[in-house]
Amino acid sequence: MARPFHASAAFAPESGPRAEKKAWERQMKRIANAFWSEDEGNVTIDWVVLMAGIVSLGFAVAATVATGAKDVTADMVEQIDDIEVASGA
Repeated sequence: MARPFHASAAFAPESGPRAEKKAWERQMKRIANAFWSEDEGNVTIDWVVLMAGIVSLGFAVAATVATGAKDVTADMVEQIDDIEVASGA
């Protein structure tokens, strides 16, 4: 024998793992929306990105200068070694 349809059964809240997943998804959506709508701290993020770029540029310049300095130093050492020292006689 079939169970009679009851209107409250159609609008009853879900229960079980599926309902828990939906509740978790709603909560995560609320948190994500609150996070993305927050405007405070954007300037801080901009400064962090700007400073990271400046530091990276500084490392690139330092690496380039260090390589050039090694080459110049090696050339100087060769030239100094080629100089003959006069004897004092």
